[in-house]
Amino acid sequence: EPLLRRMIAEGEHASGHPIAQAFQGFDAGLDGPPLRVDSLRILPGAGFEAKIAVGDGSARSMSIVLAEDQPNRAARRLEVQVDGEPAAFVDLEESILPSAHAAIEDLHAAGLDTIVATGDAAVRALTIPAGRHCALLKPADKTALVNQLQSEGRRVLFIGDGLNDSAAMAAAHASLAAPGSIDLTASLAGGEVD
Repeated sequence: EPLLRRMIAEGEHASGHPIAQAFQGFDAGLDGPPLRVDSLRILPGAGFEAKIAVGDGSARSMSIVLAEDQPNRAARRLEVQVDGEPAAFVDLEESILPSAHAAIEDLHAAGLDTIVATGDAAVRALTIPAGRHCALLKPADKTALVNQLQSEGRRVLFIGDGLNDSAAMAAAHASLAAPGSIDLTASLAGGEVD
């Protein structure tokens, strides 16, 4: 349905989350009344809820959230609800930045340990060649990991890209924002990764 596709694209764009990049062009060539996101509430670690004004005078509520626990899925499944009713499922498969492998190899060559701390499933986390992988973490779990490492006397650099990383980034000794990060993450970081 064209209106649904346009609403998804508009909501994702308004969210500012890095995952929104996957929806660029999702509504290309679709006509209809203008849309405006009147309010948006981020659900950390889950998705967002939005109120969308439609140019025909109607207003719709929409949420895009993780569909279910997905410990063994390579793709991330999102559930779209409109006005409280299931409207669609969207499967997204993330790709790793081409420079990530070389950057991690450089860190290892410098004698530094690397840990992937992600809310994603292990099958996705394992595509990154880090020394250790921690998957299915909630934002508080990431912060607890940073605190644990610091209590062991380790200095922590946290690289994050989303709201789910903001508390861990603030707790770390230093932090960097990944390319395409949301504004809050970028403002917490001491710099941005190229």
